[in-house]
Amino acid sequence: MPKGYPTALPTKQTFTDLNVDSENNKLTLTWDSSEGANYAVLFSTDLINWDHDLNDSVSADAGESTTTTFSLYGLELPYTVVFRVEKR
Repeated sequence: MPKGYPTALPTKQTFTDLNVDSENNKLTLTWDSSEGANYAVLFSTDLINWDHDLNDSVSADAGESTTTTFSLYGLELPYTVVFRVEKR
């Protein structure tokens, strides 16, 4: 492998469930997690800029997954938005 390349790719979190409650303007996400870890939930409207976060400090639930509900009230989201979770 050429010098400067990572020897291991960073692990990515996988969403296992997504629920949009449009009546109450809420989003519930569930993802694979590590107990005791901290996560940031980000969103993008163009897959380039990930500077927007729903929460930059979500503590993992006990067990192997985390479920968190976010209020979307006040966010001016376009028709298409992509969510991502990052381990901190």
